[in-house]
Amino acid sequence: MARRPAQQAKHDAPHLSPNPFSKVESIVAGIVGAGRRLRRSFSGYVSDNKPTVSPYEAASPSSKLPRFPNLGPTDGSRYHRILVGAARHLFRNDAWLRRGIGVLASAVIGLGPTWNPRFPEMKEIVDAWVGEADTRGVLPLGLLLKHGYIAETVDGEVFWVLRPRDPKDGLTLNLQIQPLETDFVPHDDNRDLGNGRRVVNGVELDPLERRRAYWMHRQHPDIRGTVGTANNETFAMPAAMVLHQVRLPRFSSVRGETRLVSSIARAINLAKYEGAEQTRKIISTLFAGFITRTDAMVEPGSALGNRKKSDDEFAAIVDEVMLEPGILSELPAGTSITWSTPPDTGSSYEPYVRFALMYLAASLDVSYEDFTGDFRGLSDRTWRAAQVALRRLADEERARIEHQVLRPLYRYLVDLAIAQGLFKPPPGTPDHHLYDCSWTWPAAKNPNQFQEFNSFIVAIKNGLTSRQQAIRELGGDPRRVDIENGEDILRAEEQGVAYDCHTTSGQKGDLVERLRALIRDEAEILIRQREESGTGDGDPGTADDDDEPPEPPEPTDA
Repeated sequence: MARRPAQQAKHDAPHLSPNPFSKVESIVAGIVGAGRRLRRSFSGYVSDNKPTVSPYEAASPSSKLPRFPNLGPTDGSRYHRILVGAARHLFRNDAWLRRGIGVLASAVIGLGPTWNPRFPEMKEIVDAWVGEADTRGVLPLGLLLKHGYIAETVDGEVFWVLRPRDPKDGLTLNLQIQPLETDFVPHDDNRDLGNGRRVVNGVELDPLERRRAYWMHRQHPDIRGTVGTANNETFAMPAAMVLHQVRLPRFSSVRGETRLVSSIARAINLAKYEGAEQTRKIISTLFAGFITRTDAMVEPGSALGNRKKSDDEFAAIVDEVMLEPGILSELPAGTSITWSTPPDTGSSYEPYVRFALMYLAASLDVSYEDFTGDFRGLSDRTWRAAQVALRRLADEERARIEHQVLRPLYRYLVDLAIAQGLFKPPPGTPDHHLYDCSWTWPAAKNPNQFQEFNSFIVAIKNGLTSRQQAIRELGGDPRRVDIENGEDILRAEEQGVAYDCHTTSGQKGDLVERLRALIRDEAEILIRQREESGTGDGDPGTADDDDEPPEPPEPTDA
């Protein structure tokens, strides 16, 4: 007989002579092998022959978290058109998101800011120009800013292009602004221009990363078949003529991204869930009955005798027992009615929708109650606390808009007013005074105005704030308020009436004289400034023929 190999004999040995410790040995060997594999998986985190844990649990090789991609600051632009298309679709069709964005825009912009330049002459010029600012002539500047903020929220950015106009157009200042959507500047335009200049996502940057131009289309690229869109190549619009309103997602980013980027998938899933739940509720509310019959529907003693009723006769019975208001019907013998019992929708719908809407509201930084209009179970104190957070957000957004849009726009308006001869600054005026301007934004109305006014009165009396600051927080212009108060006092004095808000009779005479002197001084200042600017004898607001305005760059209208 041939001898078996030693390895085969060793393998068969346990079967020939069972070892009671073999099972224990196999378990120990498995544990040792698992330890070796675990040691190899942590090979990057072992020092001095002692295993250590990962500094970050999510970065551990044994973690089950997905490996997330690390996009560069401009790589997100590859998905910009897809995300903007989804955001625009939701804004058109999702009433919740549409309301939330509208509430946010109303809280931040409202009717727009009031301009408060350092020089009263510039305030009159700007107040006359804001109604002429829109290139389409559709909206005043305040509502134009609100629509621009909505476009920025949905698209991620908006471009305000300064359009110089001909003096023959009859505008107060020869300038208008045109809002352009994000599509005008292509995101896929990336190239090197040499000498350290390059185009990143359609924006031309110099070697110091300063913006020099925006490469934009002359017409909207998505308008098809319109005259003038055949040659819609991009051209370089100087950056000095473009105001870019944007919330940059990262420091090194050049373009913005839609504010709905974190809620697009959740909003779409919520819409699908609501559609399925609506179908389920429609089915559950169906009221149906089923008439059944036996094999032989027999009515003894009837005209039909003992024969089986035909299908036509049964159909006539069904028609006879159709439910109608106030009907009384008797079912024939051998028939019965079974009612449908569709499943109930359950009680999970409302909690799920509520938490989903909370998520969507959080993506816009607004409260659930403001987002949905559902104020059930909300106390007045809690609502006012939520409004404080909304006001803080509005202040942050307003500061950004002032820096990106309003301040550079005001500088351009001042230069244009000087060039047109409408404004002559006092000699020796420094630039930081010449271009100094503040903006008063619409105030949020407090439902308990009595408490709000009393708090302002206490703060003013104790020196914690000024009267001008209190008026600005209420959305007013302190200078305008003082003038109107003076006019009210003068009119009351002429009519011989007195109000509690006015001073006593002993102080009234001196106060009236001071107010008259204030108004007289204001009038003399305006007359003197018009005479100095050369507009006193001619048509007000018309510059001298000798003063030639500069020729600003003339971009091609989109």
